[in-house]
Amino acid sequence: MKKLAYIDHSFHIHSKSTFFFIDLLKEEFDVDVFWDEAWNGGPRVDLEQVKSGRFDAVVLFQQHSFYTPEELDSFESQLILVPMFDADGGRPDPYWDQYRKHKFINFSKTIHERLLKLGIESFYCQYFLDVDPKYIIKTDNSGLRGLFWQRRGEITWNEIAKLIVDTRFESFHIHAAVDPPGYDFVRPSEEAIQKYNITISDWFNDQDEYLELLAQANVFFAPRLYEGIGMSILEAMYAGKCVVAPNLPTMNEYITDGLNGLLYDPFDPKPLDFFNVDHICHNAEIYAKEGLKKWNEIHDHINLFVMKPKGI
Repeated sequence: MKKLAYIDHSFHIHSKSTFFFIDLLKEEFDVDVFWDEAWNGGPRVDLEQVKSGRFDAVVLFQQHSFYTPEELDSFESQLILVPMFDADGGRPDPYWDQYRKHKFINFSKTIHERLLKLGIESFYCQYFLDVDPKYIIKTDNSGLRGLFWQRRGEITWNEIAKLIVDTRFESFHIHAAVDPPGYDFVRPSEEAIQKYNITISDWFNDQDEYLELLAQANVFFAPRLYEGIGMSILEAMYAGKCVVAPNLPTMNEYITDGLNGLLYDPFDPKPLDFFNVDHICHNAEIYAKEGLKKWNEIHDHINLFVMKPKGI
């Protein structure tokens, strides 16, 4: 079995959001994982140590920017870089040109197409995940039940309120555990709490508690302006929820407005039409389940891309 070094952001040890990719690589490779602390002011992975392992390939998941192009070019093993749109979507063309000696795997169609135009080798795939059937409860979509987890400061209750003004919600749950550091929770007014029957939580003991809340909702409001993949959005779609999201990547690479979700301009949010939520929920579930089948069928193609010589 060929050997592969996998370098990743150490925060993902806790979130486990990239474990799916490590497991995929393990289907074909003997994988050594190196967790990088540079994002948090800690030490980078020692590239000389990685080189000494004589790996057949090295994958950097969301980590290439912590190393100079010269450092990466010094590898004899072929490198595969995996950027995320939320971190790298705004990079200028000269930035990408620095890495043209290497191959890319992209979970964002927007970055993928941009790299292809620059003549950089890229493989595009869309990730999908499933949800335990016990958390997929078919709610009565005649009434609206919202769920929003404020993660950062760009999308708060202030923005959500502009989207739902004059729309009746039977209930609305807000999770108030914002990401560290420096973000403040925006609490709805008492008037809004009464109007939308809002409940608020600030802690989950485990993911099951969150999924139980998701099961009771039928409208899920995306928590961030940009996503690398958007795990919470994929969970909600698979569970048959109407996802309301900014019209930005990668959300708008999964969602077709009015068909399997609702998109809005986050820089000028206006009231949305929730009339067709039942139809949207149905389409979202079908789309996510079909997407999961395609994702499971593409595993071998990803591993083949990792090992094939560049340019072939």
